[in-house]
Formats: sequence, structure tokens, C-alpha cells
Amino acid sequence: MKLYQNYIKFLLFFFFFISFFQINAQSLEQEKKRANTLLSPFHAVYLHIYHLNPQHYRPDSSAKALNPYYGGSQARREELAIQLGQILDGNGLYYDFQKIPKESIYRDTIRKKNVYIPFPKFPEIYLEKVGHNWFYSRTTIEAIPYLYDKTFPFDTEYLSKILGTSPVKKYNFLGLNLIHYVGLIFLIFLPFILYTPLAWFLALLVRFLSKLGTNDEERRTKVTKLVRPISLFLIFILLELMIPIWQFPALISFYLFTITRIMRPVFAILAVNGLIRLMMLYLQKKVIENPKIWYSNLVPFIGTTLQILAIVMGVFYMLEALSINVVGVLAGLSIGGLAVALAAQDTVKNLFGSLTIFLDKPFKVGDWITAEGIDGDVEEIGVRSTRIRTFYHSILYVPNGKLADMIVDNLGLRVYRRYKTNLGLTYNTHPLKIKTFVEGLKQIVLRHEKTRKDFFGIYFQDYGAHSLNIMFNIFFIVNTFEEEWATREEINILILELAHELNIDFAFPTQTLHFDKSSGKMPEENPTQEILNQKINIFLKQKGLE
Repeated sequence: MKLYQNYIKFLLFFFFFISFFQINAQSLEQEKKRANTLLSPFHAVYLHIYHLNPQHYRPDSSAKALNPYYGGSQARREELAIQLGQILDGNGLYYDFQKIPKESIYRDTIRKKNVYIPFPKFPEIYLEKVGHNWFYSRTTIEAIPYLYDKTFPFDTEYLSKILGTSPVKKYNFLGLNLIHYVGLIFLIFLPFILYTPLAWFLALLVRFLSKLGTNDEERRTKVTKLVRPISLFLIFILLELMIPIWQFPALISFYLFTITRIMRPVFAILAVNGLIRLMMLYLQKKVIENPKIWYSNLVPFIGTTLQILAIVMGVFYMLEALSINVVGVLAGLSIGGLAVALAAQDTVKNLFGSLTIFLDKPFKVGDWITAEGIDGDVEEIGVRSTRIRTFYHSILYVPNGKLADMIVDNLGLRVYRRYKTNLGLTYNTHPLKIKTFVEGLKQIVLRHEKTRKDFFGIYFQDYGAHSLNIMFNIFFIVNTFEEEWATREEINILILELAHELNIDFAFPTQTLHFDKSSGKMPEENPTQEILNQKINIFLKQKGLE
């Protein structure tokens, strides 16, 4: 039973829907028959458009929609009426007769006047009430010559004569005549004809301006990717300029303009993105040549910021092309701005953190930094976060807002790398040997090519619990960890070899038993200073540290 009830409801709704549109259609047809009365904006517009249709072509009747007090002679008024129709067709301005006001007392709610502006992008074209009738205004009539010259910068009548037709003749097929079909074919195949030579010329021009070498394959590839969207962008601009020449009906022109105006922003974004990438490649090359250049840290930030701006501008460009009110969109965004700001506080904080890092330059790409549990090499400084490669070869993504608040130790800015240790000698080491050993260590530091010579500390420092401690505090002149580790190994080997050469033992925690001299054990003979110095000189010569 419920199924039958739903079926009956559907039928009633369907018949009501059909009846509603039939009533509206009948009402619209009745209003069209009263077009000569000019009692509303609808009647004036329909009278003008209807009598410019090739099947009902009567310019004298169409001219009645123009204010009779302006425009000059009847012939001139007819010419203006025709030109106005061509302006509408050439710019894709078609009337939706269902939406045109049919009330004689219609009043614009914004201007508080009896005027009707059908196309906001063309405010010069509007209708106004004069007495009891509606006409195209004086402003519209005076603007027609200017709008016509702007819409048709070329001689369209000459093109019509060449193709053996005229825009006032009857349409041949599906509402289009021969000139329209020729125009559609021309507009479809023109991009295919122009693309290859235009792309080749632009690539040649960009390579010349950027002084691109033949061996720079990466830049050649980027140039090729760049010129493709630029070529298509220029072609679609040309297509948009050529659409009015063929005098398509307004609805066809509207669709053609919509296609070109959508594609232009798309290719513009791609072209600008390609330019940004090419510029980033150039800046990166400059940074490699001169790492200390002032914008070395700003390159990633500049590239990302420009790409975001390009996309945002491209979106607004596309909205404008689709006749969407950009001001209204921005107003809507501003209303929700508070909520967005609250939701995006961390993002904003990270952006300001990025700006702080780029301005203060506490570190740069390639530096080794440590900060509150972070330890690794900086690989990339982004707009939101910094990427750090740890010594476990993992990646840390640290938000710039947090990183800007941390105490960062930039180990990558070190000019020298410190090496400090204690060398513990056994307590039975003779003082002369200790002095000679210390002097030998100093000579190793002074003669090694990767150690700092003007500042180091090697001294017999103190008496330990199990050893006589020699402080060994030096600095390496190296750039990488690999060099530091290798140099440290070289120094340690030299220390061991010097100790063996001087017959010096290193101490470690032990217990020593001392026997009385009466036990008969002969004490070790201590060498003289001269013998020790000879041993050091021989040792240094053998190690190539003369």
C-alpha cells in the first residue's frame, strides 16, 4: 500500500512540474507577442534581438529598442542596433529571457532607479525607463561605436565577402552558417599549427637570454618544459582575440570564451611555475659558486613563496574569468578569517619562524647542528619546517616555529675542531722522560699539516689516582667528520709510537707490589736528556714531521 502511495505522489509531482514549466513557457510566449509595446526590459530586449535574427531580419524594428531621442537618423539608428547585436555576439553576451524583468515598474535595488543592467562587466549597456516605455539608454547608444571598434579591431565584412556569405543571411545548419563553421575549424586547428614553431622560437629565445650552454642538460630540459605552457598561453590569448571576428551567435561565443578564459589561467600558472623553477636553478648555481652569498639560505623560501603566490593569483584569475565575484569571495574569506587564524596559529608561527631563520641565519643547509635532542646535518630549510639528516641516517622534520625558539649549537660553523684527552703515564716514569714526551707531543702538533699551530695545550697537568696525567688539548683544521676522524687516528697512532720510542708506559688502574732494595733487583737505568732528544729527532724524521 505504501508503494502505491509513493507512486501516486511521484506522478502528482511530475505533472505539477510539467504544468509549471508549460505555464511559464506559455507566459513567456505571450510576453514575446507584446514585445512591440516596450513596456518592460524584457520587451525591449526581445524586440531588439528577435529582429536581428536572420530569419526575422528587420533592422528598422530592432532600432525601436533604442531611445528615440538619441542616435540620429533612422538609418544611423538601424546601423547602431545592428552593431549592438554584433557587440553582444562578439563578446558572448547572451540574454536569458527567463531572467529578464517583465515588470513595467522594475527598479534597480542598488541604484534606486528604473534601470536594468544585464551584463555587469559591460555597465555601458543598460536599459532605462522613459515615460511608460523601456529603451536602451543614451549612454549605451553613445558607447556603441567605441565598443564595436574594441570588439572588432579587424574588418569582419571583408572576411564575410571572401567566404561568400553574410551575417544577415539565413543560417544553414544547426543555427550556424558557412562562415561560422569555417571559423570553428580555424580555431580548432590553429593551436596545432602554431604550437611547434612558437615553442621552438621561445626555447631559442630563453636559451639566448639565459646564456644557456649546450652541455647544461638540466637547464635545457627545464627550458623545454617552460616554453610549452607559455606557447599555449599565448595561443589561447590569440584565440580569444580572434573569436569575435567570426561573429558567432552569442551563446556559442560565450562557450568559446569560457574555454579560453579557463585555459589561460591554467597555462599561466604552469608558465610562471616554470619561470620560478628556472630562476631557482640559476640562484642555486650562484649559491654553489659562492656559498657565502647573502641569499644562500633564502633560495628554498623564495621558490616556495613564489609558487604559492602564483597558484593563488592563478585561482583568482580563473574565478574572474568565470565571472565569479572575486571581491565577494575575499569578503567571505575575511568573515571566516578569525576561525582560520585560530585554526592555523601553528602554521603562522612556523611561517614567522621561517622568516626568523632566514633573516638571522643561525644555520644553513649543510651545517651540523645540535639543539634539544636534535643532532644532525641540515638538508633543507622549508617554509614550514626544516629537514635534518641524523647520524642514524633518518630524517627529522622540525617545525621552524619551535626551532626558532631553541638554543641551537651550530657545529657546522666551527673553524677548528677540538680534540681533548688525558694521557696517563705510570708513576715510575722518569721526569726527564715526561718532559721529553711532552715536548715530542708539541712537535707532532706543530708539524702536522691539519692541526692548529697558534693555540693548543699540552702540559703535565696533575697527579691522578693511578697515573701521571698529561693534558692533551689541540684543534684540527678540517671540514668534515671523515677528515676529523682520520686526523684524530693519525695523531693517536703518533702518540703511541712516540711513547714506545721513549719506552713510556701508559697507566691503568692497578695494584703495585714494592720490594725492598735488599731483594737484589737492579733498578732500571734512566737515560740522559741528550739521548732522549736524539730519539725524538729520529722519531720525527721517520714519521715525515721534520
